[in-house]
Amino acid sequence: MGELICLSGRSATADWQLVTEARCFCVPAERLRALAAADNELRRALETGFARDAYEKMRVTEAVLRRHTLVAEAQMWVP
Repeated sequence: MGELICLSGRSATADWQLVTEARCFCVPAERLRALAAADNELRRALETGFARDAYEKMRVTEAVLRRHTLVAEAQMWVP
């Protein structure tokens, strides 16, 4: 979580809370930025992975919103 913001150096804009157990791999953002700045291949790999993850999150969110919109529209037309 927060992967898009970690390379930018900006502050996080959201909080999150797990509802199930999870295994996490954590690297301090400052350390990750330093590693990425020193290794272009690592930076490209991180950016590609982050972009792929962001796309998947948006795809799932769009599907959920579309489903809710269709349900709401269907309910509006029930006599």
